[in-house]
Amino acid sequence: DLVPGAKRVGIIYNAGEANSVTQVSMAKEIAVQLGLEVVEATVDTSAGVLQSAQSFIGRVDLIYVPTDNTVVSAFSSVVKVGEENGIPIIAGEENLVSQGALATVGVNYYRLGRQTAEMALRIIKEEAKPETMPIESQKEYELVINEDVAKALGIIVPPALREKATFVHNK
Repeated sequence: DLVPGAKRVGIIYNAGEANSVTQVSMAKEIAVQLGLEVVEATVDTSAGVLQSAQSFIGRVDLIYVPTDNTVVSAFSSVVKVGEENGIPIIAGEENLVSQGALATVGVNYYRLGRQTAEMALRIIKEEAKPETMPIESQKEYELVINEDVAKALGIIVPPALREKATFVHNK
């Protein structure tokens, strides 16, 4: 909805991180549903992030960065490529939005930590046994948009998104 003309999404990740492979697989399924073509770039180390991000220039309409430790450690390189080439970045976690991504409906580590603490309390109070507790993922998500990035990219946030989004600015 923020980049309605997008046809190709670049996904940059470390194929050696199981969590990233899972997220990319999920993103590919969703991309197909949205009619988007996926262009992948993999990295082995943070030193390769800039070059992989640069490989997207002229090939993608936006970049998706999952919660990949390797890529996140060099996220400023992805932001540099995005800013210099007018490519919006969608992030897998909220912290990256204030670091230059356009938006996310992703992980909020504070919220996830509180949820984990609630699980620990259930164990400590002996109300639950770890071996029988179901695995949980984050329960609540919100749309977070970086207003500075949207403005720099000339993106007008549609009213329907503006109503439900939390807005942040660059750090």
